[in-house]
Amino acid sequence: MGVSGTYLLYGVGVIALVALVAAFGASQATARLRRRLTRLMQGSSGGEGLETALAQAMEQARAATERVAEMEVRLKAAEDELSYAITRVGMVRFNPFLDTGADLSFSLALLNQRANGLVMTGLWGRDEVRVYAKQIADGGSTHVLSQEERQAMELAIRQSHHHGDGQDAPPKSSGRRHAD
Repeated sequence: MGVSGTYLLYGVGVIALVALVAAFGASQATARLRRRLTRLMQGSSGGEGLETALAQAMEQARAATERVAEMEVRLKAAEDELSYAITRVGMVRFNPFLDTGADLSFSLALLNQRANGLVMTGLWGRDEVRVYAKQIADGGSTHVLSQEERQAMELAIRQSHHHGDGQDAPPKSSGRRHAD
């Protein structure tokens, strides 16, 4: 073996030594990555691991989804109940008689979201007060309504206290009307 064969042998030895050092370094890096992955998955020093934390998060998300579904059912039931509650009120004060000087008579509409309820009218006179009530169903009545009763009912129907359902708000005027 000549000089070139010796150099070749040294070259191969150096390459083998470099490959051995690289393999040892790769082995050390792999071991470090395994330890880090094990700590991540199992938790370090008795702590909660990633797998456990993810399982708990999934269970909490499932429980929250169930709770939201239950709340949606309860909200729907409450909204359905509320549609029967008196939530719309309209009142008109007026003077039905020429011999009195004040707006002490009134028509008061008390309606639910479905425009069902009643209209009450109180007529004030010097010697007596009379109160009348008329049933309202679907925004109308089987009884003849006076102009003031219709106006009070329209004020109540225009009110919107339920989730901004897009209907007009009541006018800002006092709603007073004087009969002639």
